[in-house]
Amino acid sequence: MIRKKIVVFQGGLGNQLFQYAFLSKMRDLGYKPFYLNHASDSHNGFEIQKYFVTNMKECHPIFYSIFRYMEKLYRHGAHFVFSTEKYFSVRKIFQCGYWQDLRFLPNGEIVKFKKLSLDENNKRMIDIMNSSNSIAIHVRRGDYLLPPHNKVFAGICTKEYYQKAINIMKQKLDNPKFFFFSNDMEWVKANIQLEDVDSYYIDWNIGDKSVFDMYLMSQCKGNILANSTFSFWGARLGKNNIVIYPKKWFNTMEPPNIFPSNWIGI
Repeated sequence: MIRKKIVVFQGGLGNQLFQYAFLSKMRDLGYKPFYLNHASDSHNGFEIQKYFVTNMKECHPIFYSIFRYMEKLYRHGAHFVFSTEKYFSVRKIFQCGYWQDLRFLPNGEIVKFKKLSLDENNKRMIDIMNSSNSIAIHVRRGDYLLPPHNKVFAGICTKEYYQKAINIMKQKLDNPKFFFFSNDMEWVKANIQLEDVDSYYIDWNIGDKSVFDMYLMSQCKGNILANSTFSFWGARLGKNNIVIYPKKWFNTMEPPNIFPSNWIGI
């Protein structure tokens, strides 16, 4: 069996973190994994190496040409050319998927942030988070409301979901402070009502600075997730006391098997 494996990185930062976890798992199993960067033109590009401490090597340039040819075959129905979640095989050289399953995640710490250069707004939020029962709430709308994503993701994390999760946090923690992260903060302020608690709206980490939202989420003592891999990693990278996630993750398929047993699904 060929021990060299090429793990294809694609999608946004949340997906890239799952792909890096899978690459680490392949190394733990005794393979020699390399990465192929297919994420340069998506979202904010290949962010994982820019913001995280990683241990991986890039594949030889010739594999990019081979991948582009095989990708054309795949689009024409030749699903056997890649190993994917649905057609997983360690015999294949190209491992091309999102790997959202506990069986593809290594045990223990997977990855950690590099030392980030924070602006004064983010430093101030971290000071408050560290000194309180801080709860990060991620609300993803934006692209989730537009075709084709709306069929898969829209309408799941409703205001009722967030209100129920907030009530659970209030029952479990004394004097919680809530920190909102969203690409639609106007909707958040209009639809999620908080009484008698401190709330903060982090709306300045825009575009390629969105990684700072993930970092701030990881600093909180609890998390309320959206149905988003970005949201998942904001919680997974932290040392959180309580994490609440939506049991329904997709409209079109079963939820991924990615959640630790101590997280709360509602």
